[in-house]
Amino acid sequence: MSQKPETNNFPFTTQQITLLLASVFCYLLGAGIARYLGEIIRFKEFWIGLIYILLLMGSGFFLQVYFDPKRLRNASMSEDGLRKNSQNLLAGLSLMAAGSVLAYLLFLSAGNTITSSLFLALIFFVVLLYAVPPAKLAWRGYGDLVLILLAANIVTALAYTIQTGSMHGMIPMISLPLMAFLMAMVISTGLNGYLNAMISGEKNLVIMLGWKLAMDLHDWLILIGYALIGFAFFRGFSWNLIWPAFLSLPFFLFSIYEIHRIKEGVKPRWQLLTFSGFAGPGIMLYGLLFRLWFG
Repeated sequence: MSQKPETNNFPFTTQQITLLLASVFCYLLGAGIARYLGEIIRFKEFWIGLIYILLLMGSGFFLQVYFDPKRLRNASMSEDGLRKNSQNLLAGLSLMAAGSVLAYLLFLSAGNTITSSLFLALIFFVVLLYAVPPAKLAWRGYGDLVLILLAANIVTALAYTIQTGSMHGMIPMISLPLMAFLMAMVISTGLNGYLNAMISGEKNLVIMLGWKLAMDLHDWLILIGYALIGFAFFRGFSWNLIWPAFLSLPFFLFSIYEIHRIKEGVKPRWQLLTFSGFAGPGIMLYGLLFRLWFG
């Protein structure tokens, strides 16, 4: 998928919205782990934390649009362009300010736990790295990686620490495989836009890796993800908790099959590849969430 913002009133890309939704599910996952381990969910803190995530990520998206080099050049040539781009800056700063207020409320509500406060600050810092100069990672080809790391690892950990005030070994055992699967999703759903992105000079994960390496890495990421799940099982994780992750296996295998067809020169079936790319992590998250919250 291209990282280029749309020039309309809703400037976010499909990929950004997808990873925003993934962050919501990963937040539910972190809180679900706390519930699975016997914690009583504090829903006031739960909702404050979730809204904080949405505000900060939305802020990062608006700021990324504002600092788009093409938009900055166009804005400098036209008064209307300057006005429209300034609206993106205002939206980004407003959302960030609102998120900061919620972070302070959460800091007070959560009993001033150091661990949850560190994750709140880390999310703020990662959003700045993603969108704001001098890092501006979203426009250097690393934006996808930043959002995946944020969703799968940091958001999941924040949701858990808000409820418990500490970390647990289940967090990396679940979030690391999920990170691999989300990366595979971004690759399989981003291959279709590779040529247009390359011509326009845009940056994303597939462009950064290159067409061939991205397709090879896709298969390895799925293998690594399931290997990590197997490792968790041998470390003593209950099979009743792990088996929902395998519901997505047919979709991941189909993605591998479609990508191998492309490698062999067969005409790509982009819609099927995109569907299987989204369905794999989606069904996995659904199965894990159902098991953690209702199992």
